[in-house]
Amino acid sequence: PNTVATRRQIRDLVRDALTRWERRILLDAVEVWEVDNEPSALRVEIVFRLARTGAPGAMNVTVQLEG
Repeated sequence: PNTVATRRQIRDLVRDALTRWERRILLDAVEVWEVDNEPSALRVEIVFRLARTGAPGAMNVTVQLEG
């Protein structure tokens, strides 16, 4: 379900996976938001810096929940 608890769990899992497996970036933030008028969709926003240069970057991904 698209609940606060689900969004927090997704945020924590994404943050933990990126911190553990993606050594090319320094993670600044992971946020998970509801998508307006789409109750089965979430937007995951990842804010980072490249480890080698410090250049900032960001990525947004829309995720469809099943169920």
